[in-house]
Amino acid sequence: LSLDVVKKLYAQLAPEELEGKAPPKYRKDMPLHRLYFHEIAPPEKISYRMRSLIQWVNAAETRRSTHITRLAAKAHHQLLHIYPFPQHSGKVARLTMNVLLMSEGYPPAILHATERQRYYEALKHSEDATARLVQQALVTSVESGIRFFEEH
Repeated sequence: LSLDVVKKLYAQLAPEELEGKAPPKYRKDMPLHRLYFHEIAPPEKISYRMRSLIQWVNAAETRRSTHITRLAAKAHHQLLHIYPFPQHSGKVARLTMNVLLMSEGYPPAILHATERQRYYEALKHSEDATARLVQQALVTSVESGIRFFEEH
């Protein structure tokens, strides 16, 4: 995973941000109205925290000691606490999580709208709560895939 990959995911969601062909920029203010009610990084800490997160994700020790489902969930949780972009940070966090999962052969973890309130609560609490929700979403994805193939 790299900062470039995360920024490219954002660029796909916000092409208007790239009209001048410059790379996407991190947010410069503290948004007042947002869907998530957890603490987020002040703008001056975003760049450092993003670099730290990417270094942690790619560290040999992390890859050796942390199962990919937990690593992806933690990366997702941390990205939302950094909240790097002026818009779409939640989508970028979920896409980044799924890039990590799929890179290791797992299906994407789809967090359905019916689970949205549990998702918001997990984000306010702990990485463990987020990891449990992601793992449940993975189980649901696999079960849905099995049902699909059994029925067709």
